[in-house]
Amino acid sequence: VYNAISNGGNQKGQWRVLSKDEWTYLYSGRANAASLRTKATVEGVAGYIFFPDNWEQPEGISVGLDAGAFTTNTYSALRWNVLEAQGAVFLPAAGRRDGTTVIDVGSYGYYWSSTYSSGRNAYSFVFGGNVYTNVESYRNYGRSVRLAQEVK
Repeated sequence: VYNAISNGGNQKGQWRVLSKDEWTYLYSGRANAASLRTKATVEGVAGYIFFPDNWEQPEGISVGLDAGAFTTNTYSALRWNVLEAQGAVFLPAAGRRDGTTVIDVGSYGYYWSSTYSSGRNAYSFVFGGNVYTNVESYRNYGRSVRLAQEVK
């Protein structure tokens, strides 16, 4: 009984989904975590940006860190390419599916973790008005998946 979205064989370099503890670490467990995340809009798409631990703001690009609104930071594809080249990761506010209905597109992002909760539930990372790192959700709900790869 587990969420099957996990590291293929637990081998180094394989793609996988973050666990609930890794989502929590990414959002609030790192040193200076609040200065390594923000809401933003990239090419008209609202979402959330995480920066790597060693991130330095590139010259000529303003980043309002830990912003309360998606429109605080608005980037063209060209400016986003600069941020991404320095290790930034963008999570679109893609909404969620409940049955055949898709809701919250552009205002919330729901991302699965690989951590099983109980019964029919698994944990999700959710952002929108607030951010939640350990939301229990029915595993049959539609959530986005963000793959990660450990680079050694």
